[in-house]
Amino acid sequence: MKRIDAYASRWHYLDHIAPIWRALPDEYRGDVLIEKPQLRAHPLVAEAEGRLRQKVKPHTISRVLVASSADAKIAARYRWGTALLEHGAGQLYQGGKPSSSGPGGPQRTTVGLFLCTNEAVAAANAAAYGAHRCVVVGSPRLEDLALARSLHVPSEPPVLALTWHWACRVAPPWSETLLFAAENALSLLAERWRGPIIGTSHPRIWLAARNRYEAAGIEPVQSWPEVIRRADVLSFDNTSAGFEAAALGIPVVLLESPLWDRGTRHGLRFWEWAGIGSSVRTDGSSEDLAARWVDGVVEALTHRDRYAPVAAAMTEEVSPHREDSTERAVAALLRWVGSPHDAVPSDVAG
Repeated sequence: MKRIDAYASRWHYLDHIAPIWRALPDEYRGDVLIEKPQLRAHPLVAEAEGRLRQKVKPHTISRVLVASSADAKIAARYRWGTALLEHGAGQLYQGGKPSSSGPGGPQRTTVGLFLCTNEAVAAANAAAYGAHRCVVVGSPRLEDLALARSLHVPSEPPVLALTWHWACRVAPPWSETLLFAAENALSLLAERWRGPIIGTSHPRIWLAARNRYEAAGIEPVQSWPEVIRRADVLSFDNTSAGFEAAALGIPVVLLESPLWDRGTRHGLRFWEWAGIGSSVRTDGSSEDLAARWVDGVVEALTHRDRYAPVAAAMTEEVSPHREDSTERAVAALLRWVGSPHDAVPSDVAG
């Protein structure tokens, strides 16, 4: 019998792996493997107890589940059989330079199983590595976030949350963060918005975002589940977090760079599903941006019924299998290791 270990080099990768590792049958649930001491504080690591290995011995490991291409590269170096859980909405960029961090990107030849968020992600991976390696499972992480959202208590005045993509150079200017373009307006936004503001970001730019929030008098909140629980409305730029929020019924405000040409079509955020919320451009003076930002938030809250049908249609395409994504991921993993386990649905190949 081949057990399935979980390996992660970053905190948020453990967040994505956690619901699947917890749901694996006990006889197939392997160890949680970490090499960074700071990850010992993660709840999944605490749960693992006797199944935790902080000092990895590569020759003792057969199959691993990872949640990033970076960790898949480490697994390849150790010659582990690897299942890659894709996370994110699957934003692709036509004409952008190939990136191993995205679906269908290079340097993924050693991945034996791709657990894909949606059909577009699966198609990109299948084109590069074969459909037999790809299974659409949805987002197990979204199931966890739905539990956090169920604890939400609407606030009056509403709680505005902010989040940002990281400074990604895969396809500039499309893939880049707008945090730095909007930072001078943050303090003005905090003055003009009548309710509380909380701020988070992609983990890769958290320190930069936190410093700017503190300078602007905005409460920094690193935990995405806490943001999901507290937010009445969310502002985002180009990050899958915004699509997760919209899928959970949170009104959203989409910030736009003046460098983003509406004639260029990358799909998803650009511009197929840009209608899930109100839109605010980040050009002009800081005063003008702050005023338009507040107007955009009010628009998203006041006319949520206008945007809700678009958000619902987006969710069906981008985040399928919301009720059973963890179950499907577990089923695909069990087939991957050759399990005869009765819990494996016949419609999940892998």
